Amino acid sequence: MTINVKQLSNLLFAFSFVCALLMLLDKTYGYRAAVQIAFLVSGGIALILGLVTSRQEAYKDDFNVLFWIGSLIMYIGFLMKIYYYPNSSYILIGGMAISAFANFYNPFQSGKDREEDELLDQ
Repeated sequence: MTINVKQLSNLLFAFSFVCALLMLLDKTYGYRAAVQIAFLVSGGIALILGLVTSRQEAYKDDFNVLFWIGSLIMYIGFLMKIYYYPNSSYILIGGMAISAFANFYNPFQSGKDREEDELLDQ
């Protein structure tokens, strides 16, 4: 079984998400420092790999820069939350809102492609 860069990025995102949930729910069972490091490393690598795979021809049409920016802001918000910075919740919510908006609208997609991707057929 071979794994490509996109799949590796997705696996690291999932692992990072689980680490973030464990920290936010305070269910690290005494391994908070290890979970923090795992989150920082896997999340950072996943973001970088996500950006790298966006430049590959196979994924170029599906890449949404706005979603990537939202993910980066969420990552920064989680970092701020981990280290107890004030107002980190606002940054986290802002990143989530940008990512959610990007799921429904891609401002960088050409008009021709937008017409083909309608949610409802007429």
